[in-house]
Amino acid sequence: LDRLGKSTDLSASAIFRNLDTEAQTDLGADVQQATDRQRTSLDYRLGVGFNGLARTLLRLDYRYETSDQDETVVEGADMQVIDRKRTRNDLALRGKYRFSRAASLKAMVGWKKLEIEDKDPATTGSTADIMYWMGDRDRDQLKWELALRTRPWKTVRFDIGHQTIDRTMQRKDTDASETTWKASRGFANLNWIPTGYLNIYGLYSYGTEKYALTGDPVPTTGMGPVAYDWTTMRFTPGATLMLGAKLDLEGYYEGVRFEDTGDESVIKSLQSDFDRLIVRAGWQALDNGRLTLSYTRNEFKEDRWDNYIHHLYAATISGTF
Repeated sequence: LDRLGKSTDLSASAIFRNLDTEAQTDLGADVQQATDRQRTSLDYRLGVGFNGLARTLLRLDYRYETSDQDETVVEGADMQVIDRKRTRNDLALRGKYRFSRAASLKAMVGWKKLEIEDKDPATTGSTADIMYWMGDRDRDQLKWELALRTRPWKTVRFDIGHQTIDRTMQRKDTDASETTWKASRGFANLNWIPTGYLNIYGLYSYGTEKYALTGDPVPTTGMGPVAYDWTTMRFTPGATLMLGAKLDLEGYYEGVRFEDTGDESVIKSLQSDFDRLIVRAGWQALDNGRLTLSYTRNEFKEDRWDNYIHHLYAATISGTF
């Protein structure tokens, strides 16, 4: 940790790890499964904070991590040797601007890259791999968030914001295999605490997600393309109430409205509704004991064939000794 002038601070750290694992299981009939694994990793982190601008905080963080894994798995007469190297880069810029004591704006933009080198496993005995193996692959992600946090009244807090994620994964062991996922969603949160015993809240979000797989593996005959185009709306009102020092009540409702238009050759629009209601009561019967009673109702409706209603009644007793 270091202070660079009056408005800049610096933090740097390094973590070194080494893990050796030896395990053996007797599967019976003179068949044993054994694992011998060595994993080492290096984790470097660097952060710079700046508060030289009025009402503004800025911070830049970078992380570099690399790990090596050598593993030998034996199952009876079969053996598999794994050699895997993993490299990760994270870079994030965060900022906060304070308009007043009742309002502030927070923003973040971040980039992540994950590279995995997975050499062809050496096997003896059976031709099938004992452990799942995917091969070399890369994953890139760009994410940004923007949120306005306000407190219009002393007992009310209201936040509104937006988030976008763009992720791409490429497999190098197959030709032209790429998976893309893009998500964009807005959200709003409201909390009202009229008294110290009552909290009323409401959460809302609306967003889209697009997922697509191009190249290998190709879907089998009769199946549509591996692609999704989702639209999701979620809303959750609820409240908590304290009745004295030992009894508390909580209840909330969650509604999800979902639509997928990614496979119009099979179904033009797949829609579903999900509703959940939870009511919970907790009683602090003793200083170190608590009784909780709850009721949950889950209802799912889909415009093809899946529909159900699920009721769950639960009683929980917990304590400390």
